[in-house]
Amino acid sequence: MHARTGKTVIVLILVVAMLLGGCQSSPPAPSIVDPTNTPGGEVPQEVLEYTRAVETISAQLTQNASPALPEAIATKPDETLPPTSTPLPTDTPLPTETEAPSETPLSTRTPIPLESPTPTASATPEGIVWEAAYTDDFSPGYWLEDSGGSFELRYTANGYVITNEVTDDIVYSVRSDQYEVARIEATGYFSQGAASGYYGVICNFANGGNYYVFAVGGDGWYGIGKKVTSLLSWLKEGVDTSGAVHLGNAPNTVRGDCVRGELTLWVNGIELATVKDSSFVNGSAGLAVGNRKGPVTEVVFEEYSIYLPQE
Repeated sequence: MHARTGKTVIVLILVVAMLLGGCQSSPPAPSIVDPTNTPGGEVPQEVLEYTRAVETISAQLTQNASPALPEAIATKPDETLPPTSTPLPTDTPLPTETEAPSETPLSTRTPIPLESPTPTASATPEGIVWEAAYTDDFSPGYWLEDSGGSFELRYTANGYVITNEVTDDIVYSVRSDQYEVARIEATGYFSQGAASGYYGVICNFANGGNYYVFAVGGDGWYGIGKKVTSLLSWLKEGVDTSGAVHLGNAPNTVRGDCVRGELTLWVNGIELATVKDSSFVNGSAGLAVGNRKGPVTEVVFEEYSIYLPQE
């Protein structure tokens, strides 16, 4: 009787110990049950809760995933990616500035071939007898005085000064009187820029872009030119070798005959060039200072005269 009771107690103690050990371990995950295999086709409650939890986690992972690249811009296996940016090289110092060569005298230009003139007596085209109609020693008050950023017209004690700072163009001063046939004459000299400029007289002046010009340079150059729609061209030019043109700053008397399309240049009483051109048939007359290379050409005019055909 007592022996059976002891065995029963021992058995009960082992059973209790096993039950307590089972409570301390983690319960196994519920198995997924096919509702078709359950009585009545119902899904147990623990299976439903497990399924909802899995679906929630799956939805969160889908939302947090990086979006896939569109097929059009996805990197292909054989595609070469651009290299990383190469830093710009440091600035390479410029070579030291080479000093500009000194200005080449105009005589080095290749002039239009022209025979060296032979000194002759003053001729009169078409048998014209010239008569002085106007003479001016540049007493103040008769010629325009003005200035701008690249030119100046003014009187001085020595005469009338035209300063030209415009490269490859002419600064002029003309009177308003109109002539069809005229001889215009002026005496002047360089006060600046003898090697890079020229000076002379104008006839048949219609406006600042249309006229004839007769000119000489300080290196012996001479020419007959015209401006048409503001474009300057030389109808005839050359370099004097006879000594008719006084070089450097020495004064020259420049004369231009404008006679119904026949243009004649005289320098110090010597005929240097003649040409025919009928672009302009009449107009005003005046003075011109031209500048080829710059930076400035300045001329002082001492005398100015106009001769007209004697009636």
